[in-house]
Amino acid sequence: MAKVKLTYNDDGITVDISEDFTVMTINEVKKALEEVLAASKPVEILLKEVEEFDSAAFQLLYAFVNELQKRHIEYKILEMSNSVKNILTIYDTEL
Repeated sequence: MAKVKLTYNDDGITVDISEDFTVMTINEVKKALEEVLAASKPVEILLKEVEEFDSAAFQLLYAFVNELQKRHIEYKILEMSNSVKNILTIYDTEL
């Protein structure tokens, strides 16, 4: 099960995703990310506690980052677990 914690502050929103971020948990993460997009505030993304990360999670995260860019919303990915880094390496991409 993925855990998604959204923290709102004056500077924007912190999205902290932990545990399993996979096809089995994608819907709960998607709902949280949609809420973040609706707020239109700068976003910090923490992925350091993600234990499992698969191609479905990559696709959702990639689409989320693309949408942030389209809407000109600032974002930073502050930390990533090795699981996330490994998938990004496989896809030869950076977010």
